[in-house]
Amino acid sequence: MKLRDFCNRICWAFFLSALLVVLLIVSVASPWYTIIFDAQSWGDGTIVFYWKGVHSSGKLLYLQEEGWQDWDILHSDKPKDFYDAAGALEILALIGAFVLAVLVLFGLWLPATAPTVQHTLRGTTKWMALALAIEVLVLGIIGWALFIGFPSALSDSSICAATIHDYWCEDFIGSADNSILTVTWGPTIGWAFAVMASAVAIANVIVVALIPSAHGYNRV
Repeated sequence: MKLRDFCNRICWAFFLSALLVVLLIVSVASPWYTIIFDAQSWGDGTIVFYWKGVHSSGKLLYLQEEGWQDWDILHSDKPKDFYDAAGALEILALIGAFVLAVLVLFGLWLPATAPTVQHTLRGTTKWMALALAIEVLVLGIIGWALFIGFPSALSDSSICAATIHDYWCEDFIGSADNSILTVTWGPTIGWAFAVMASAVAIANVIVVALIPSAHGYNRV
């Protein structure tokens, strides 16, 4: 059996759109940035950045309290603004991916509903799906690409003392090791899933573009 006999372009467009929904849900529900410390004098510690705030563990010099903290503990609005901006774009991409999956399923794939949807939309279902696929791709890329500037936002916060401005305050990803501590910083699960979602979105745009434009539509 050939692969195209198992699943045609419309089928693949639906599954790719559904996969996008899953990847973007994981992305917006997961942390996007973390700083990990390993200090000989006071032990290990982490700072993890979520949409709702900052979670710290271990004895850290940069955050005096452990557990969940509001963004206010950073004494700057810029880190939260970066998170909110990137998060809003990914959420819009998620909504677009969900609408796209529904449109492909009921407007192009299912024989019981596709003709009705096609006639209602006057045969433009494929083009609407393509526009949505491109929108999801563009919003997703802008979201995670914008977040690469997160260190510039952290540089204005309380966890960027003058002595460490060449660490997470300037570089998006990196590590440092000296006689006092070893520290690693960079993007984590949420950001990685946003990037993966963009790769899937590229494939989805190509697949949707290859769907016959008048599929299931006969002019009356």
